[in-house]
Amino acid sequence: MVQREYEKGYATVLSTVPVWEPIGGLNGFPIVKIMLAQGCFGQSKSEEAEPLEAIELIDRTGHGMREAEAHRVVGEVLRARGDIRNGATAFAKAIEISKSQQAKSWETGLPKV
Repeated sequence: MVQREYEKGYATVLSTVPVWEPIGGLNGFPIVKIMLAQGCFGQSKSEEAEPLEAIELIDRTGHGMREAEAHRVVGEVLRARGDIRNGATAFAKAIEISKSQQAKSWETGLPKV
């Protein structure tokens, strides 16, 4: 969510789902699921965030460009829910993926666990 405008960003992204979902478009767009999870998280609604849907889409479609980000968001959501151990595991997975993809910006942008 750009500039931390979570409510506006969430509403905008959510409005695209009815357009893409009936034609199977979301299968190729894990970023949409990531952004929806970030929107929930940013609005302090971590219990409503479902970032694992993005990872499931990545696994199913092979579109791994945002895989490190998906695991980072999973880590944020789990940590917010009080699941520190699994949150740390998700952050470690994000670092592992970013290193394998040589994505240095993600590697340095992750919280220390």
